[in-house]
Amino acid sequence: MGYCPKEHPFAYDGGQKCCKHGRESWDLTQRKGCDGSEITMDSTCCAGEESVTCAADTCEVDTCEVDMCSNHVSVIGECFL
Repeated sequence: MGYCPKEHPFAYDGGQKCCKHGRESWDLTQRKGCDGSEITMDSTCCAGEESVTCAADTCEVDTCEVDMCSNHVSVIGECFL
């Protein structure tokens, strides 16, 4: 297992992909997992379709890089969009 890169820190699609944004895009054909809500491992799409494939077999969110409360990249306690 690996971690998503800091440019795309949000793991989704069972850890197969990493999203730049902490939200799903909106796709009425997929409904759950692609309804514009906060992105999770169960999500099937990424806002803006700005994602990369995980470099490892599966990826997870590196909690050192992401503030899970606000879904912003965090560096030493500072949050950035």
